[in-house]
Formats: sequence, C-alpha cells, structure tokens
Amino acid sequence: MSDDESSLGERFRPQIVYFALRRLRDRTLAEEVAQETLVAVIRALRENRLRDDSKLPAFVFAVAKNLVHQIYRKRYQEAEALPDLEMDFFKPWISDPEAGLLLEEQRKEVGRALGRLRPIEREILRLSFEEGKTGVDIAQELGMGQAAVRKRKSRALARLRKIYIKMSQKTGL
Repeated sequence: MSDDESSLGERFRPQIVYFALRRLRDRTLAEEVAQETLVAVIRALRENRLRDDSKLPAFVFAVAKNLVHQIYRKRYQEAEALPDLEMDFFKPWISDPEAGLLLEEQRKEVGRALGRLRPIEREILRLSFEEGKTGVDIAQELGMGQAAVRKRKSRALARLRKIYIKMSQKTGL
C-alpha cells in the first residue's frame, strides 16, 4: 500500500465509520463498511476509474452509502425469510375477517421488525420463544454466560418493541 493509500484511510476512515454507525447502529458493521469502502475506493483508484480527483470525497461516501444499503437489503431479505408464525394459534381470537387481516398485517410487521435485530438477538429470541428454552439452555448452546443471555434478551425485546412501534406508526397499524 502506498503512502497516498494509507493517507486515504487516515483521512476518510473516521468519517465513514461515523456515517455507517449513525445508520446501522452497530460498531462492528460500521467498521466493516469502512474497511470495505476503503478497499473498493483504492481498487477504483488503482484502475483509474475516478476521472476527477476533486470528486474523491463524494465517491468515497457513495461507495459507503451503497454498502450500507446492501446491509439494509440483506436485513430485509432475512426478515422475509423468517418462518411464518403459526396462524392456527390465533384462530380462536379471530371472529371476523377484518380482525384476521389486521392480525396478519401485524404478524408481517413483527417479522420485519425481527429482521432489523442483530442475528444474535434474533437467535436468542427464537430459542426462547419458539423453542421454549431457558436462559441456562440458551447460554450453554450459544457459549455465553447466563447473565449475558438475560441482558441481551431484555435489550432485544426493548429494541424489538421500539422498532415495531416506529414501524406501526408509519403504517398506521
């Protein structure tokens, strides 16, 4: 790596991390976005794909923005791939078709909200609520301490609640 390339990292890395962190709210992902952005920019510079050097900052942040959007798309796809909640469980409470449609929409919103959680949070909630495992069992399965599982589960439920409320305010559910 040349001096120009290392100075590029020194110049843009903190700003890219901040940019990604504000959008993703995950330090590890933000660091990954910064690293992948700098690699892509250096590759583009080596291949002379940037015609005007004055446009470098805009190019760097366009690459970072695209990587953040890829992460959002991946989260959305993961949410769509989540298994459907068993609707038979809800049938006793469905007395009219409108209530059934509303319940179905709410179920989809919960699935999308789950997709916005971190994978470890989704796994802890799945093991807890879908498989009915205790904190001790989850801790053993994931190789974590019981207190860490309890704390992550609590925080995941709080985040899920916050995300769901925010999403339902937008959609009116």
